[in-house]
Amino acid sequence: MTSDEFGYILNSFRVFEGKETKSYCKRDLLNNADINHIRPENSMYLEEHNFVKNFSEVFETENPFFGKLLYLHMAKGFDKGKVSFLRYLEVLYPICSGENRMNHNKIVFNLLDLDLDGGLNILNLLTLQKNFFPKSKVG
Repeated sequence: MTSDEFGYILNSFRVFEGKETKSYCKRDLLNNADINHIRPENSMYLEEHNFVKNFSEVFETENPFFGKLLYLHMAKGFDKGKVSFLRYLEVLYPICSGENRMNHNKIVFNLLDLDLDGGLNILNLLTLQKNFFPKSKVG
């Protein structure tokens, strides 16, 4: 992992926390370098409300349902859990890295599997269709 990739992932984590603004380029990361450090006073975990509230800040599209899906995937299906920075990094690094593009399909499939049974059934698809906005980036 390059320092730029780590910087972008850390920046998105901090945006979910509500403690930073989104960096769009390397210059933005350098400007935020003083607040990108991992400090003991930082909570370094995210909860459901962070994903739902700040999803639009990170992904530039309003979809609280997808924020909850992302949270549940990162929390391994446990509601009311906390997502550490390490878990966040484990999930997002394969998406950000261009090393193995086939992993992207697997990750998206796991996100959309609402009941964590290893398959997409008609109830999953209906729930997704009802809650995704077709004209959004996520839809």
